[in-house]
Amino acid sequence: MNLLIVDDEIYVVRALQKNIDWKAVGIDQVFAAFHAAKAREIIKKNSIDIIVTDIEMPGESGLSLLRWVKEEGLDMIGICLTSHAEFSYAQEALHYHVMEYVVKPLNFKSFAELIARAVEKRREDLQERQQQEKGRLWEYHEDQLKNQFWEALVKGMQENSQDALIARAQKLSVDYEFSMEYLLVLFCVRKICEHRAEWEDSRELMEYVTVNIAREVLLREEDSCKIGWLDGKLWMVLPEGYEDGLSENLENFLELARKITGVGLAAYADAPCFGEQLHQVYRKLKDFDRKNVTVDQGVLMIRDYEAAKDSRQFFSALEALMKEKEFEKIPSVLKHNFSGKRHIHFHSLLVHIEAVKHGFFSEMEKNHVDFNDFWTEELAEGHRGIYDSVENFADWLDAAVKRVKELKESQSEDADVIAEIKSFVSRSIENRITREMIAAHIGYSPDYLGRIFKRETGISLSEYIMEQKVERAKELLEEDRDTIGNIAVRLGYSSFSYFSEVFRRLTGTAPSDYKKKR
Repeated sequence: MNLLIVDDEIYVVRALQKNIDWKAVGIDQVFAAFHAAKAREIIKKNSIDIIVTDIEMPGESGLSLLRWVKEEGLDMIGICLTSHAEFSYAQEALHYHVMEYVVKPLNFKSFAELIARAVEKRREDLQERQQQEKGRLWEYHEDQLKNQFWEALVKGMQENSQDALIARAQKLSVDYEFSMEYLLVLFCVRKICEHRAEWEDSRELMEYVTVNIAREVLLREEDSCKIGWLDGKLWMVLPEGYEDGLSENLENFLELARKITGVGLAAYADAPCFGEQLHQVYRKLKDFDRKNVTVDQGVLMIRDYEAAKDSRQFFSALEALMKEKEFEKIPSVLKHNFSGKRHIHFHSLLVHIEAVKHGFFSEMEKNHVDFNDFWTEELAEGHRGIYDSVENFADWLDAAVKRVKELKESQSEDADVIAEIKSFVSRSIENRITREMIAAHIGYSPDYLGRIFKRETGISLSEYIMEQKVERAKELLEEDRDTIGNIAVRLGYSSFSYFSEVFRRLTGTAPSDYKKKR
């Protein structure tokens, strides 16, 4: 056992070191410090059982040091030394759980007896703490074994015969009645709203916190062992007597769990069943969650939703919107229809998603919307989750409708630009025309004009200009008022041979032959 002496008067420290038989009173090692700062260093590096400190020291007092010991949660017995028997000192010392308040000068024999009593008290305190730790450890293991009993029932790994279940329950002191019905509630993670990094990096800690919240909100102390995580889902077994206000209590838990851990949970429960039937109900609830595409957070009592599978009226409304090409109304209708706690089967959602997508993409094709322009990175990313829930599909469709609207508006603007280009070419057909000249007139860059013209017409801007010049050349040749050479110059060609080559390539005949035929 270790003891620390703290006193600014060196002769007091030396006197205590020399005049006390420390081994005889049960002290193995004595440390010394002449101010509080040094005492802190010693305490941090060594295990101290008893601290003897002068109250009045320059700088920081002994009471301040004892206050720090208490605030740090350090466990040691305190003994105070002072030259003045001040009541206020003694009162404050008692506040820091000091065992004795000793006035100087010291009687070494009496002080040795005091240290011996402190050592004995310290040993008693340590033994009591060990016994408490053993008790807590046993309670923890007992709780773990009880929890494993219920988890085995939920997993279907428990012997289901009446005698075997009762015998195992009695062995573990589990409060289990073979004739009693139990309610299994399954909590499934539907959406991590916040604290995603914590769930990814410390999932066990987040699950532990969620279990503690559930115990606090939903379970009585005697039922605290009927809960746990299994295959990423939180299960809870409730005995008889929990039905009153259950849905409200579950909703409160879900909201509290969302606020504290940032997770959206769906709670599923069926009718109460006997203990050996818990595994069957567990599988049913898991399947129900797997096929649920509507609720990100909420309570679903399955027995109340079995009759809610028929959604023909709703999907008829969707078909009517598609027929009228009113795609912009579909997202709001989807969200409004599933804003409550209704359930829809995954397969129904799959069929109708494909129907809506088919109608939507067909309409895009009819409106000449380019699929390469349609697919943004955001739309591609969102499309991956449209089969997970109605809300995801509604959000994606809403973004898709907006994207098509943007593209159509862009098409309208581009059509105006194409019309302006063609008008300029028509007005300037008998002059030299370049892409840069057109760009300067309209106010766009040459590259942009070339790109949108090619995209909207299917031919390059230079090809269009050549076609229009050849069409004008054909008109002039048919009028027969000028020579071919003059027509070539008139249309902006400095080379007669190049003009003839272009004319032949686009019409299949030479300018002279075309003139003769006309």
